[in-house]
Amino acid sequence: MKKVAIIGSQDLAQQIVHFIHTDSKTHKVVGFYDDFQEKGKLIKEVPVLGRVEDVEQDYSNQVFDELLIGVGYQHFGFRKASFERFKGSIPFHTFVHSTCIVEPNAKIGEGGVVYPGSIIDQNVTIEDNVLINLGCSISHETTIRQHSYLSPRVSIAGKSMIGECCFIGIGAVVIDHLFITDEVVIGSAANVVKDLKASGIYVGNPARKIKGAL
Repeated sequence: MKKVAIIGSQDLAQQIVHFIHTDSKTHKVVGFYDDFQEKGKLIKEVPVLGRVEDVEQDYSNQVFDELLIGVGYQHFGFRKASFERFKGSIPFHTFVHSTCIVEPNAKIGEGGVVYPGSIIDQNVTIEDNVLINLGCSISHETTIRQHSYLSPRVSIAGKSMIGECCFIGIGAVVIDHLFITDEVVIGSAANVVKDLKASGIYVGNPARKIKGAL
């Protein structure tokens, strides 16, 4: 059984623990790393192993085998920085729930997490440290770039490109052949029907920009 540690210990990290422990036969979460929690504290029966600065030493001491980032969309900078800090020196786990449909030629990068009920179509590329929430549908030949976060029931049509550090809200739809640049927030139930070439917050049907660069 491979031992997984998670950076972060709040709701997202706890969800990931739940899905791994109820679905995986090969991996078990052994603890969290969190700069804002006391070492040894139990969070839903999983201990805080220490601060983020302890990760490398604990890996060397075989406390865990693989790492995941359990930090959500409200802290994209830290989510990205944590992954990049340890990439190449510590293996990242990639978790795909057994209820997902993933085509054999789809690619899911290091540290990726795909929640139950999602569909990953042919020739989709999901880059490193991307989280796909419950029941998402990613159609053929779409790419989702690093560190992005999809909320439940997001649907992305074929041959689209989602940039780095993007957040797509619950139930949003992206039609085919679109380009969405980095650091875009798409609101819940938004309908994206044209390229989004500038960072910012977009809402509505059709999606329109309401705020500039994040």
